[in-house]
Amino acid sequence: MTLPEQLPTLCAHSTGNYTRVDNVFCSEDLTEHILTCNTIPSRRPACTDHIPIHTIIDVRIPYVDQRTRWNWAQTDWKRFKERTKEEVDKRPPARELNTIDEFNDTLKTLDDC
Repeated sequence: MTLPEQLPTLCAHSTGNYTRVDNVFCSEDLTEHILTCNTIPSRRPACTDHIPIHTIIDVRIPYVDQRTRWNWAQTDWKRFKERTKEEVDKRPPARELNTIDEFNDTLKTLDDC
């Protein structure tokens, strides 16, 4: 439960007694992002018995390092095809790749051209 224990969330109209009928639940993952969760009795609206619950959640998006990608829209496709053919012709004839490592090595060789 996100709201700390023992905080009243309701003040009964008839008796003036404070009770706790409302709770604030959230997932374990979200709990890590709760900055504060508290009641604010002084902000209770008129003609209501519930006390406002004020929660601040940190929803900042974490920075993700962006890797540089090729801009395919600006590719000179004629030159790309010529250059690719030149590089492929320099390589040994095609062969069957039997493992993921062989595939990755072959792909890296082509990418490095």
